[in-house]
Amino acid sequence: MTSLSPIRVAILGTGSSLRTFHYPSVSQLPGKFVLHSVLERTDKGIARAVCGSQIKVVNSLDAVLNDSEVDLVVIATPDNTHFDFAKAALKAGKHVLVEKPVCIHAADAIELDQLARARGRILSVYQNRRWDSDFLTVKKVIASGQLGALNEFTSCYDRYRPIFLNGDRYTGKHSQTSGSSWKEDPSESHGAIYLLGSHLIDQAYMLFGLPESLYCRVWDSRGNGVDECFDLQMTYAPPPGARGQFTCFLKSNNLSAIDPQLRFLVKGTNGSFVKYGLDPQCDQIAAGILMSATCFGEEDKSHWGEMVEGKAGRLEGEIIRRTRVASERGSYLNIYENLFEAIKSGDRELLLVKPEETIQVLKLIELALLSSEQGRALTSVDLRLCA
Repeated sequence: MTSLSPIRVAILGTGSSLRTFHYPSVSQLPGKFVLHSVLERTDKGIARAVCGSQIKVVNSLDAVLNDSEVDLVVIATPDNTHFDFAKAALKAGKHVLVEKPVCIHAADAIELDQLARARGRILSVYQNRRWDSDFLTVKKVIASGQLGALNEFTSCYDRYRPIFLNGDRYTGKHSQTSGSSWKEDPSESHGAIYLLGSHLIDQAYMLFGLPESLYCRVWDSRGNGVDECFDLQMTYAPPPGARGQFTCFLKSNNLSAIDPQLRFLVKGTNGSFVKYGLDPQCDQIAAGILMSATCFGEEDKSHWGEMVEGKAGRLEGEIIRRTRVASERGSYLNIYENLFEAIKSGDRELLLVKPEETIQVLKLIELALLSSEQGRALTSVDLRLCA
């Protein structure tokens, strides 16, 4: 790889991440990246159906690691494979972009970070929802100070999925068959707090940092042996201008029959901001809209959030204004564009998603699971593990 040549990419896995995120990103940045190959252990034609008939398909990890033409390995396989695959790729001298969560255990993520530093390779994590339209909007609203001193932040990723991905309908009884997706298979999935919580916790961490205490509950809502729901409460010291603590609620429930689903609710001394519905980028990609299109990442006005402003009274405050807030434009391409700059310069400090940030997210996930297991809140003494 020269300073002028595009980065040659091998993608591991043929699931939804290949189709929705990684192939569209690589293909839309032809001067910066070129898709070299896709790992499909059993050639079912999925890689060629997604990436084109001319794409090189390999059936083993060694075929990727031993190929000197491969510069960057993108790991888009089940969560429990991330550590081993990333470690092997770094040892082979490859740069690595791994799907969130970077791995299951924070200690393993620390090992990967140290290995990447020692080998002079770039390691980053695909925390794409930092570039969701709704998150960019709520981030801007908070930064504006219009809400005053914050007292509550709620972030939800709820869905309504009464039918398992293998076609079985939820009956309230334990399913005797695992789903067709590893995400519903108790032998492979580590639950929603890794699958979706890794996004919500990452976003909250980027906004507010580490909490002073947390309490969490995870549970299996459909009886298939996977904890597909979580409710995490993180408490912070009073923000500037506030008299009481600030609480962050992060939630996911897959039996939530609401449309549109609540995404964000932020409450402050001067008002609140509420946002329903998910970022449009995944649906736009599924509809065939290119990431380079001018409309890509733009949300329809009907889905914009609402700012509700209030004014203090003698006893009860009053609502004085309701305003629709234009959504920021989302862009998942930002991760790949930033990754290109970091790899070409060899400067890991340029990364917008740094390994040390995702390590903190994993530590919070581990503490959340400990809280759920022990049925108690974890205080600053327990949270020293995040230091």
